[in-house]
Amino acid sequence: MKEYLEQQLKKKAHELVMTVFRVISRVRGNKGPAISLRKSVSRIPTAIFEGQSREFNEDKLKYFIEARNAVFEAKYYADLLYSEKAISYYSYQKITTKIDLIDKMLVSRIRVIDKRSLKEEYRANARANYIRNN
Repeated sequence: MKEYLEQQLKKKAHELVMTVFRVISRVRGNKGPAISLRKSVSRIPTAIFEGQSREFNEDKLKYFIEARNAVFEAKYYADLLYSEKAISYYSYQKITTKIDLIDKMLVSRIRVIDKRSLKEEYRANARANYIRNN
């Protein structure tokens, strides 16, 4: 099940990148916030792929949090482009819907990894206490 969810997260992040690249290619001038949106959206799947390749939970958590930070940055730049009327309402809705979905998926993965880390820490402390007491 975990592998399926991670595959879906990768797929959705890639879809977001492709959508943003298509929308940004139509923006007049293609400067400033448009380039920043493209860069921040590109960092999302990069961080996700990097995090999934890590063995230890602390490393995974770091990269998934980095991906979530890029999600917030992308949301800001999408809002900025829409407020400047550089992108249409339809494009804005398409991008923000995908961003929100990825954000929810990342929050879910972060919670799972964080719980797993707490369980491992609890087990390590229990073992240490058992060894000390015996």
